[in-house]
Amino acid sequence: MKHTLRTAAAVALASLLCANASAKIVTIAIPGAQFVIPAGINDKGAVAGTFGDASNGYHGFLWQPDGTLATFDVPGAVIMYAIGISETGVIAGRYYLDHDEKTCAGFVRAADGTITTFTVPNGAYTAVYGENRAGWSVGSYARSWRGGVNAFLRSRSGATIEFSVPGWADDTGATTVNHSRMIAGSFGKPTQSYIRTPDGTITVFGDPNVYTYVSAMNDAGTITGFTAYLQTGSAYVRTIDGTFTTFNGSGTTPTGINNSGTIVGNYHDGHDKSDHGFIRIADGTFTVFDPPGAVSSGINAINNKGAITGTYTNQDGARLAFAGKP
Repeated sequence: MKHTLRTAAAVALASLLCANASAKIVTIAIPGAQFVIPAGINDKGAVAGTFGDASNGYHGFLWQPDGTLATFDVPGAVIMYAIGISETGVIAGRYYLDHDEKTCAGFVRAADGTITTFTVPNGAYTAVYGENRAGWSVGSYARSWRGGVNAFLRSRSGATIEFSVPGWADDTGATTVNHSRMIAGSFGKPTQSYIRTPDGTITVFGDPNVYTYVSAMNDAGTITGFTAYLQTGSAYVRTIDGTFTTFNGSGTTPTGINNSGTIVGNYHDGHDKSDHGFIRIADGTFTVFDPPGAVSSGINAINNKGAITGTYTNQDGARLAFAGKP
């Protein structure tokens, strides 16, 4: 089912990042939504994500920079998550047929609104976690809900490639895929990470004694994520030559990286116990960011033109979304 409407977007000026220039940050408000979670923003500024209603239902949405909003549902889904949007407006995600999230499958919503659902062949459980600019998607699948997981790459035509890190069959997941179809994800116990080139070569990285997670990767193969060990950890950036650089400490979780090497994510301030978004440019400059009127916030994605999208809570306790170029 598809619904299309026009919304009056609230436009505010934010100068937190640009001392000598204003920046337009627009609130994405969906009528009746209890929360709005944007997941991806393409280079045209279109945002895809998920929102929840008062009946505990989860729905998808597509928001355009001109304020046009389309909402959609996957037939039969109880819970659904849109996770990315391609340059042509193709949205990928995953959905569940029960609130326990035991029965999971993938979906693709074409630019014309047509929704296709899928599972990896012989996979009872298929979860999509990443989509590239061309509409290829990656994720994890299992033969049964209680079984171990392996990774997959799905083409725009629906063909799938299944793989795992050597020695870690049934314990490999895929998180992100870039334009040249490099794939990055995590595997093993404790969790380590890997990058897989299009020819199938897999390179493992991360201290085997420290949990290392992948969040996002750009077209150059630069990866960002975070490490965790007991109560400590840090964010990191890893370039394609293997250079591994950590930044900040516990409470910093990257969520996206663009082709300029700018990283965005969520930052927890241990002093005032509040959550904020952050933007870290390639030279290492780290800036905390909140939309106007936010009590707490986080950035979920960034496009190659520097536009961001994320969530925030205002002083009235409303859980809203935003998009714009800071």
